[in-house]
Amino acid sequence: MGDGVDAPLVFQCRRCERIIGDSWALVETSEVEHTLTLSGVSDKVRRRGQKLCCANCNSVLGRDAAIGCVLDVDKIQSYALGSSGMAAAAPAAAEQGAAENDGDLAKIKNVLLHFHERLCSLEDAGLMDRLASLERRL
Repeated sequence: MGDGVDAPLVFQCRRCERIIGDSWALVETSEVEHTLTLSGVSDKVRRRGQKLCCANCNSVLGRDAAIGCVLDVDKIQSYALGSSGMAAAAPAAAEQGAAENDGDLAKIKNVLLHFHERLCSLEDAGLMDRLASLERRL
């Protein structure tokens, strides 16, 4: 990702566009192997042995390694928050008007959905801890 992108990147499954991670977890990139390594991925990625698969469409996205989650650049796409196009799948001629706005809204919706799911899982974890604490008091 040496394009000089300053905004955070969101990584998605190329096949179904499910959000699988972001650049805050970026460990390294390899132009030789066409991979990027994240320290972690979203809960929308399932581990099947060493393989990392999209939980939505079952596409193999990469592999699990000691240094992190190694994703095949050809299996993912990305976009910078605040940008109007995806880095890996930008059309030759960008559509104008309402179609462009719809694409931006869909990206925002995906990011918000991802954060909502993460927040819900954190809240659920907190509620379970509190419930366990209450049960110990009884």
